[in-house]
This record gives sequence, structure tokens and C-alpha cells, in this order.
Amino acid sequence: MAAVVDQFLNKFQNIEGTTIAARQKNFFKLLHEIAPLVKDNVKALDAITSNLNPQTYLESTFRLNFLIYFRRSQELLPLLKEGNDVFVSKIAKQDWFFKEVLVDAPADQLVNEVLPCMSFSVRMKVLTRLSKFSQSEKFDEIYDALVNRYGMFLASQFITGCGPAKVRQILLEYPVKLTSTQLKILYSKDPQLIDFYFTATNASIYIREYSNLIKFIYSNDRALFDNLNDKYHISIHLGRRATKKFVMVKKDDIIKNPHKFNYINMKAVLRKIGKDSVLLFKNALPAEVSHCLNNNWLFRSFPKKYHYSLFVTIFQDHYKIKLVDHPTLISEELLKLIPDDVERAALAKVLVDIGRNEYLRYLLIEDSVRLIKEIINVTSDIYERGKLVKYLIETCHINKNIAALFEVMKYFCFRHKNDELSVHLQFINNIENLFGFKEFTEEMWATLNELLTIHMLKFDARQSTYEKIQKMPLVSFNLGTSVYQKLSYLEFLFKKGNVIDELVVEYLATNTDFPTYRNYDKRFGKYFLLFAINNMAQASAKHVTVNYKLICEINNWNNTYKDDQLSFYDFPILLSAFNYIIRNGHTWKYPLVFRVFRNKIFTTEENIYRNEYMQIYWERHEELVQWTDFAWFLKYEPLTILTHFEIVFKKLTENPKLHFWRQIKKFSHLHLDEKSIQLSLATLSDEESTEMKPNFVPALSVLMKPGDYAALADSYKPENKKLDLQNEKEVRRYTLQCAIAMHFKNTKSYELLPSLLNYCAGDYFKYAMRSLYSLLYRTPENALPQYLNYLSNKAVSVRKHALYMTCELTTSSKVEHMLRLLSKQEEVQSLQKYMFLSTIQYFVKNPSDSIFELVKLNMLFITQADEESLNGITQHLQKIPQKYKAQYILCAWDHLEKTMTVWQKLRPLKEKLLSCVNSEIAKEIPLEVGIQIIQHHFMTEKKSRNLNNIHSFMFIFLSSQDEKKCVLDKILSIVDQCKSKEQTFAFFRSWYHEIMKSTIKNLLYMDKFVDYFKSKCSQVEDFTDLIKIYFLHRKLEKSEWDVEELSKKLVAYYIDVFLRYGTHVSRLFAKEMDSNLSFFAKNGVIKNDFYLSMLKRSPTHLLASMLIEVVTEPPNHNMAPRKTFNEFLRILKTVPDLGVQVCLRYKNYEWYTQTHSKNMETD
Repeated sequence: MAAVVDQFLNKFQNIEGTTIAARQKNFFKLLHEIAPLVKDNVKALDAITSNLNPQTYLESTFRLNFLIYFRRSQELLPLLKEGNDVFVSKIAKQDWFFKEVLVDAPADQLVNEVLPCMSFSVRMKVLTRLSKFSQSEKFDEIYDALVNRYGMFLASQFITGCGPAKVRQILLEYPVKLTSTQLKILYSKDPQLIDFYFTATNASIYIREYSNLIKFIYSNDRALFDNLNDKYHISIHLGRRATKKFVMVKKDDIIKNPHKFNYINMKAVLRKIGKDSVLLFKNALPAEVSHCLNNNWLFRSFPKKYHYSLFVTIFQDHYKIKLVDHPTLISEELLKLIPDDVERAALAKVLVDIGRNEYLRYLLIEDSVRLIKEIINVTSDIYERGKLVKYLIETCHINKNIAALFEVMKYFCFRHKNDELSVHLQFINNIENLFGFKEFTEEMWATLNELLTIHMLKFDARQSTYEKIQKMPLVSFNLGTSVYQKLSYLEFLFKKGNVIDELVVEYLATNTDFPTYRNYDKRFGKYFLLFAINNMAQASAKHVTVNYKLICEINNWNNTYKDDQLSFYDFPILLSAFNYIIRNGHTWKYPLVFRVFRNKIFTTEENIYRNEYMQIYWERHEELVQWTDFAWFLKYEPLTILTHFEIVFKKLTENPKLHFWRQIKKFSHLHLDEKSIQLSLATLSDEESTEMKPNFVPALSVLMKPGDYAALADSYKPENKKLDLQNEKEVRRYTLQCAIAMHFKNTKSYELLPSLLNYCAGDYFKYAMRSLYSLLYRTPENALPQYLNYLSNKAVSVRKHALYMTCELTTSSKVEHMLRLLSKQEEVQSLQKYMFLSTIQYFVKNPSDSIFELVKLNMLFITQADEESLNGITQHLQKIPQKYKAQYILCAWDHLEKTMTVWQKLRPLKEKLLSCVNSEIAKEIPLEVGIQIIQHHFMTEKKSRNLNNIHSFMFIFLSSQDEKKCVLDKILSIVDQCKSKEQTFAFFRSWYHEIMKSTIKNLLYMDKFVDYFKSKCSQVEDFTDLIKIYFLHRKLEKSEWDVEELSKKLVAYYIDVFLRYGTHVSRLFAKEMDSNLSFFAKNGVIKNDFYLSMLKRSPTHLLASMLIEVVTEPPNHNMAPRKTFNEFLRILKTVPDLGVQVCLRYKNYEWYTQTHSKNMETD
């Protein structure tokens, strides 16, 4: 067995292969060869593992794969603790490792012994991964241990590992914000936890952030989704795949009520349900036929070939009507769908008979052409005549009659021969757009040529012109005809068998388009292309423009016809031009050539040109080599990189890219990393070098061993904190020193922190800061104190970051100890300010009684001059747990009043505090404090001292207090002293809204306020307020009203108002009633329900004329509201009052038909 071990170790150190893929393949081949031999031999595996000493980065990854393959958990745990990103990511995917090493570990041991050996980054990944192995009771203990050691924030990453009962307990105590992924895990434990989460944490305001979760619930648990939707009114749209899954569960419901499912992909539904789609279509149709054409989604969802049959279904089967009797329903969209010419013409004639000339096009060809010609003969306006001529072409197109088009062309040539050229070109262009020229006969081409010949002679009447048009009609003219028209004519002649070489030459003299696309005949296109190549290609290599055009057209041909490829390599002149371009041309001027050139290089397929092109590529590297090319070479041909390494290195250092250096790090077997380090160090040490030295630092930070980079950094460490601008040596080295400090983070090794700390001062600290954070996040918890203590004794600018990192990375006890220590010792104002901000930020993430005391203590350090911290007092209000919120608001209110003297700055802060007061918080506000707030900020002599949200606060405070009478009396006494009616009524109306929208069951204690409000109203000036008071009484009388019961009272109340004020206040009353009924329309009841009930109770002109003002027409797809509305209209129509019917007519409801209005006129 010893020989097997030695053989494996020897082969491991000498794995063959040039590319990374080849070396990986050979490693796994070696691994699978030895696996059967040592799998059950513990001693052999121990021997291999202990002697497996990787010398390169790639060998380190192979060793990791070896340990994972043989499940060597004891060796993997130290690697996990080291924190290498790649290693941690691979280990974290091994479920067996977590089950074997971490899942079964006692909670105290895991939290207090294992986790402290890990960095913050690793700790978070381990906890997130571990939480997926649910063992409720034990994991509840782990969660508690995490809270005790690290606080709530870090423990919240583990919440999904807890049992449902524990999760509920946590969510009730702390407003933990969870991700969609975490909530899906909780759903798998107990679906009710989802609703509980949104309710307990008030996370509904963020529900749009959980769109993935909502779609998941929608597809898997419709009952839960409906519950969430009722509470939070979720907006969702399912994609095609999610819709298909949903249809499998809810097919019958979707077919029965399609309008309820406007958030699904209807096209996907129709494909899924097949033949049942017609039934869905019928159920989706609106009640009135006039609305069916507005439901475009119905028709867009169906393939066009079914549209006409669907229309037949609508009009004949569903609505039982004939379209000819309803001209308003006939449209061009509808006519285009009708395949039968006679049926289409019959419907079009209905509109033509009422003067709609645009529908002449849809008549039968013999009728439409005749009628359009008659109108043209009596039309003098050139624009209108142009439209009518276009109608002639369109009617031929609609009726699919090419013979009729020829007759129209002959008519046009005879009747409009002397019109302007623009009219003729428009005529030809219309033919092109509607018909094209594929079906043109020789006679039709002759007609077009005749039109153009006339204009050619107008422009040039020489004898040579006449001779020319005898030989080369149409295509020889540049009179505005399109390239497509010219090429179509050449195609016609070619297919006819004519010799067109001379015509093609004439065409190419003035046009550049080629017929290399599928809208031309393939044989014609190939002839044209080959003819052009043989006659246009220029032998002189320097004249490449035409040749480049021909190369592009060959490319177009090849893209069009994959089965009939051409190659410019077969044409010596083009090949010569290609070679000239790649040696001398610019890439921006000839993009296609260089694309072909690159395709010949960057391919694994053999071709005879590759070596030659590769030589050109490297010769012209300044222009042709792109740094992104190196990824391909590293993957497939790393030896090419080695051969041209100086060029590659220069390119990479001109535009440093870390991921390339990380790739090069894997090529130690080719010494690419070693060469890079040598070249970089040589540049840095060369005092005469003009290179940008900082550009070489990224390569060194990635490729050097951490100890070597630390030594480099130490050799360049700053001599002074402040840069001496008079010292030439310091100035020259400054940018390089900053780069070294910035790129410490690329080493990803906390062992370099001692060297990095040399840069954490003065003018260098801002460049070192990101590296400092990165390495501290990668430092094991046990190793942190020495570095944080060092930073805590530095300048204030550094101490701030030490405080932040302590709060972020260490245990709760250490954070609290530092905060208490600094609270007693620090006298630097800027740090005291930062202490409050750090404390409050830590508190909202890790709330506890002791930290809350520190928050209140550090708040005392904030002075009036520190506006940022004063604003910070109210910045985190929403995140403070409910348990502490009342105390925090009172403490903040008190401190702001004592500290801030500028009212303009104090006011918004106080308003923010009051906006967070709810009924639960208000219960904890002492009576005397609440009354004091009201006295100082409600109806004060100086209006500017009043707070915008004081009315809302007063109502909440009053409702939550036991001494309601005392508070209300105090408020009304303040109102009594106010002389401004505007202020008084603003308060009344504000409380009116608070009462009406309140969910409190018993509001009888507000009777005194309502009576007081009423006593201040006059019957003339405050008419609408008196109506409000009526509804206030109804609200106090009963929180929720039955429709019939409230309608009865409203009818009586309106009659009473009418008898007192007359008909003139009807509109005012209607508007105010409609506004107030919004507060009673809930639980499926809508305002129209009240109006219908009122009308049924008293179908008189008095009530009807008032209700017409407020009743609203619901959307067609809302069946129940629509039914209520239709019933309301039915009763209205029976009211025997001409005034009511006039009002009804001019409300312009879509249902109001001409028949009804005619009946009324007759009456």
C-alpha cells in the first residue's frame, strides 16, 4: 500500500496538461484510479492527506477536491475557518459535511467554540447553510445562543432553522426583515407563518419586494394567496410557465370567471385548455354588445385565423343580433377579418350608404372601382384625389384581384398621365407596399414604364435619351423609384429569360443594394452577386471600397442561404483585398473583414489561414489585440500567451482586470505568475521608468504569496502620516503607496493586517480603508481584539471605524463594553456624535434593554450644532421594536425640546415623532405629557407653532386614554379660546375623517365632540358640514350598517333636507353623501348598493334626480356591480318624469340607446 501512496503523491506533484481543463481532467482521472484502492484503508488515506502538500494555487484546489471526495471532514474544517472564498463556497455545498461536523454539535459548543474561530463572512455563510437542516428543538437552542453571543442581527440569519413556535415568538418580539428565500423555507414548515410574518412585523409596506414569494404562494397555495390579497391588495402578473402550472389547478374557475384572473398570461391559458377556450371566450364577453370590441385582450389572445369565427360567435350566437342592423359596431378591423367577399361587401355597404366613402374599398371589386372612379371624376382637391387613387389599389388588394389592379393601372395611365411625378411615384409606391411586384405581368411593367418614360423625356429631350429608354426602360432612371422596384423589374426580366447584363451594369452604376435576401428569387440573387463580383471587383488592392462591399454581400448571401454557401476565398481579387485590409486597414472602417479575421483565429477548428492570420494579429497587436481575447487563449491555447507574454502583460497592465490575474494565478506550471511578478517588481524598482507604477500593483496583490506582498508593502510604508509636498521622494512614491494600500484586499488574507495598519493613518487612510474593512471581515473573531484595540488608540478618524467594526464583527458583550467605556471617556465632540449614530444603528439591528439605555445616554451628547445627529434621532424610527418605541419617542421629544431652539428645524423632527404614534404607543404616553404636547402645539396663538399632524395625534391619544373625558374637555376648552373659524373647522374636519375611518367599535365617547361641532355650524355657511355631522352620528350609533337599514335613514334624511332647503341643494347633498358613503362601503358592499336600495325604497323624481348625480358605471367585467347598476337603470327608466329622463340621457351612459331616447320623445 505504501507504493500506491507514493505513486499517487508523485503523480499529484506532476500532473500533466497545458490547459486548466486538461490538468483538471488528469487529476480526476488519477483520483478515480486510486479511489478503489484506498477508499476503505484509513491509514493509506491518512498518509496521503498528511503528505499532500500543494505547491501551487491549482494544486490547492486539487487537494480540496481530494478531501471532499474522500469526505475528510477533519481536514476540511480548518479550510472552512481559513475563509478562502473559493474553498468556503465548495465546502458549503457539501450537505454531508454540515451533517457530520456541525448539525450534531451541541448548541453551546457550536456558538461559543466553533463560530469564534471563523470570520464574519464565513460565519454568515455557515449559519445560512446550517439553517436549512431543520432540527427544531436543537436549532431553537442554537438561535438563543446566537442571540446571547452576537445579538439579533446575526441570529436572524438562522431564524429559518427554528421551529414554527419559536419563529412566532421571535417575530412578535422583534421586527426582523426576512428575504423571499427565508420565507419560502418558513412556508415549508408552516404556511401560516407567511401571514403571521407580514402581520407581526408590519412588513406589508414592503410586500412588493416579495414578488418571487408571492408568485410561489400563488402557484402553490391559493387560499393563502387570497388571504394575503384581501389584506394587502397584492399586484401580481404570472408569466407563461407559472400560468400553465396554475391552469392545471384552477382550469374550471378560469373558464367560468376569466375576468377574475387578469394577472395570468391568457395566451398560455388558451393553449393549455385547448377546445375549452371558446367557452372561456363566451364567459368573458361583456353584458352589452357595444363593449365587446373594446375587450381587445380577448382577440389578441387568440390566433388571427380564429378571429372571424369568434365574431360570429359574438353577434349571432351570444347576442342574437345581425351586424347589418348595428352600423356603429362595424369597423375596418372587423371587415378585414371576414374571408367571404360577398359578406364583407354587404356589411361595408351599410356604412357606404350613410356617406362613409373610406369603406368603398371593401365592396365587391366591380362596384368599388366603379364608384371610386365616379367620385374621382368630380373631385378637384389634389389631396382627396390622391386618397381615392390609393383606394383603387387597396380595393384590388382587399379583393385579391391582380387583374383588377392591371385595369386600375391602365385607367391611371390614361386618366392621370399628365399629373406631377410625385403623384405617379406615390401610385407606384402604393402598389409596392400593398402588392409588391411578384405577380406583375409584362403588360403591367410596360404600363409603369410608360408613366416614367413621359417624365424622363420631360427632363431630358435629347435623341440619346430616347434611344436609351428604348433599350433600358425604368431601371436606368433615377427619378425616385425605389431600389426594390428596380430589382424586381430586373428579376422579372431574368426569370423571363432575357439577357440583363447591360441593365445590371447600369443599375450598379448608381445603386448599391443587392438582391441577396429571401424576398428575391434565389437564382436571380446568385446570378446578380456573381455577375457583380466578376465585373466590379477591382484588381488594385489599394482600391478596396468596392471589394469590401462585395465581401459584405457574400456574407449576406451566406446568412440567407445556409445550404448554398459562397466564399470570397474563391475569388483571388477579393482575397487579395481581404489580405490588404487585415494588414493595413482600420478595424472601425472594415468591421466585417476583421470579424471574419478574428473568427479564423479564435476557433478550435483547423484552417489553412490561421497561422498566417495569427502572425498578423500579433504584428498589429496595438490595434488588433483586445484584452478580452486573453480569456480565450488562456482557456484553449495558454502557450500562445507564454510566447507573446510581454505584449499580453503590457495590455493587462494598461487596463488592470483582477479576474485575469486570478486566472493567470492558475498557470504556475507555465510560470505565468512568476513572469508577471518579475516584470512588475522590475518596473516598480526602476526609478527611470515612465510606466504608471500603480497599474502593476493589482497583479502583485493577486499573484504574490501573502507574506511576499506584506514584505513589499513594508518596504514602501509611509514614513510620515502627512504627505510632505516638499519632499520629492515622498511625492513620487505617494500614488504607488496608495495603490498598495488599496489592493491589500485582493490578498484576502487577514495575516496581512499588521502591514496594512501602517497605512491606516493620515493621508493614506482613505485609500487603505476598503482593504481594512475587507480583511477585518475575513478575520476570525478570536483574532479581532488585537487589531480593533490598535485602531481604537489612533486618531479620531480611525477610531470611528474601529467603533463601527466592533459593532459589526464582535460579540454583544464586547460591543456594550466598548460603548460604555467610550461614553465615559470620550470628550471629542465628533466622536461623541458618531457614538450616538453607531449605538442607534447597532440597537435597531440588535435590540436589548442594556443597549437601549446606551442609546438614551449617548443621545445626551448631541448638541444643537450637530444637525446630522439631530436628524439621525428620527431616521430609524420605523426600525425600532414596538417594545421600546414609546420610551424612545418620549426621550427623543424631551431631548429635542431641550436642545433645539430653532423652530423651523425642530418642527419637522417633532412631526416625524408624532407620525409614529399609534394606539399601542399612545397608551404608554403619560396623561400629563400628552396634554402638554396638545397645549403647546394645538391652536396656539402663533399658528406657526402648530404641528401638521397634531390632530391625528390628539385623536389617537384620546382614544387610548382611560381619562377620555378629561382629555376631550381639555381639547374643547382650547378650541373655545380660538377665535379663528378657519382653524376651528380645520380641526373639526380632521377629526371627522379620523372618526369615520376609525375601526374602534365603541365611539360613543365622541358624542360630546359631535354635538360641539354641530353647535358651531350655521345652516347656510356650513351646509355640507351639517351633512357630515349626520353621518358622524350614524358612525357613533353603529360601526357597521346594513345596506337596507342605512338606506332607509338616508331617504328620510334627504326628504327632510329637501323640505327644509328645496331642490337647489340637491347637487351639494349628493356630492357630500357620496363622499361619506365611502366610509360605509366595505366588505364587498359598494356605494351603488346604497343608491339602488334608496331608489327601490322611493322611486320618485325627487330622489332619482339626486342619485343620477352620483351613481357610477362599473367596468363590464365586474359582473355583480354591473348587475346592480343595470337594475338601478331599469328602475330609473320607469320614473315618469321628463326631467329625470333628460338628465339620464345627457349623463351619456354607454347603455343608453337611441331607441330609449326615441321612445321618450314619443311619450
